[in-house]
Amino acid sequence: MSSTDEPAPTPPRATDGALPGMSRLIVAGYILALVMPVFGLVVGVVLLNRPDKLEIKHGIWITAVSIVAGFVFFLALILNAHGAGSETGS
Repeated sequence: MSSTDEPAPTPPRATDGALPGMSRLIVAGYILALVMPVFGLVVGVVLLNRPDKLEIKHGIWITAVSIVAGFVFFLALILNAHGAGSETGS
């Protein structure tokens, strides 16, 4: 034992490997924005109401990605429905 009163080193935390400033909510928001845009939009709005500037910035991007992905999904749905009804069998 040493004669100095040094504290024991703390064990590494599970979040040490994560990107700095990236919370699970932000990561989930980007994933949901692409896979389920409605839920991604909700997460984006929640992040917009947080006090942290980094979370607000990500909230803006998640909201924008959700809107674009929702538009693309809607457009694909409309084009698929329109194309399926106009096919002629031979």
